[in-house]
Amino acid sequence: MLWTYLVILMTQILLCALLVLWLHRFTKKWLFYLPVLVALLLFGIGFCLRMSGVQVWVDFGFFCTESSALFLTALFVAALILGQQRYWEMH
Repeated sequence: MLWTYLVILMTQILLCALLVLWLHRFTKKWLFYLPVLVALLLFGIGFCLRMSGVQVWVDFGFFCTESSALFLTALFVAALILGQQRYWEMH
């Protein structure tokens, strides 16, 4: 079970590092990365908690994974709306 947690942790760190390296090409502001990185880490933590087997931790892990997915969806929709608003103001 410990190896599973370590593999998930290393995968999360690798994904965050790759995302930062990719986003660093577009902007150098760390606050731009923060919401996505927090949601990615929250999802990984929630996934680990769901595997614990203790019902309270499983429930909290479910909350973490679902709230991070909902947050990323809301962030994506807000970016689309703001992008469309800016596009139509320019044209």
